[in-house]
Amino acid sequence: MGVTVEDYYADWDYPPWHSVTISWTVPNNNGRPITNYYIEWTSNGGTGPSGGTWANSTTTSLTTSVPDRGYTFSFRVLAANAAGNGSYSVASDLLVCPFAYAKVKPSTTYGTSEFCVAQFEMKNVGGVATSQQSALPWVNISRDGAVTACRNLGSRYDLITNAQWQVTAREIENRLENWSNYSQSGTNYINRGHSDGVPNSRLAVTDGSDPCNGTGQTSCESRTSAHFAQKRTHTLKHGQDIWDLAGNVWEWVLDDNNAAQGVDTFVALETGWDATDKYNWGPEGTYTYKTSTGQYGGLGRARLNGSGGAIARGDYFNESANYYSGVFASALLYGPSAETPYFGFRCVLNRW
Repeated sequence: MGVTVEDYYADWDYPPWHSVTISWTVPNNNGRPITNYYIEWTSNGGTGPSGGTWANSTTTSLTTSVPDRGYTFSFRVLAANAAGNGSYSVASDLLVCPFAYAKVKPSTTYGTSEFCVAQFEMKNVGGVATSQQSALPWVNISRDGAVTACRNLGSRYDLITNAQWQVTAREIENRLENWSNYSQSGTNYINRGHSDGVPNSRLAVTDGSDPCNGTGQTSCESRTSAHFAQKRTHTLKHGQDIWDLAGNVWEWVLDDNNAAQGVDTFVALETGWDATDKYNWGPEGTYTYKTSTGQYGGLGRARLNGSGGAIARGDYFNESANYYSGVFASALLYGPSAETPYFGFRCVLNRW
């Protein structure tokens, strides 16, 4: 009996209990009639919440709820006969993201399992790194300080890696709703977030329903409007939005870098790049035809001629005149102990 499990996130604001749908195939059961099914779930290898529920013999799927607390849940199904006898299926696992974290699909290209990424730049809430709308992003924190802040959240939390950033950015690249005019062609571009220096400061999120929030733009949801460039949200493959992956503040990633990786260039142009450079810093597609007329595809600028020791991504709130901000923007100039008012961070919850 095969079992699959799927979950769905409408947006960042979902309730403490999370809906999942478990589906299964009807087993042979040695010719004995099946009278009902029992769906059992455990979490974190049996150390977290567990439970179960019954389903009648005429169904092969069930939607139920599990506590939404960042656990990896394991589901299995028992096909029972009238005597209550039967055998369980092989278990199927599902990572359920915590509140205000978005799920990112696994990537064979980067060798990453599915993970949960904070939907907001981390905020300092009593010394705890918190993904939430309110408050300004936590800045003046070093890369090493950001690592500690993320790991203090729990055993599977960490600062986002460069590979995880690339997977997230490429999910954004490959969804047409993240492009002007819903198109990757011609002069169309991905929105670059709060980056025009108006206001000339980092922003909180005071209205999660308004992706222009705080920018002074009024129609950034329109893919045909010039305001779209300053839209602060992008949509991931799972359908959830993520805020400020481009613009607002630079974000540290976990990896070290101790050597210059190339020349400074717009990501779209790929100047002097080889396959490794594109893998580490660039999009899946090729956009070398995009120029300033199309904001260099909104991909940002790769500042690879640096060897400070650490890596930052996304750029910040005052780069619009040069089209430097973008989900693929990068900088290698700073060291892991540097603290600036323009650098923040984002945590992830890993599956294992």
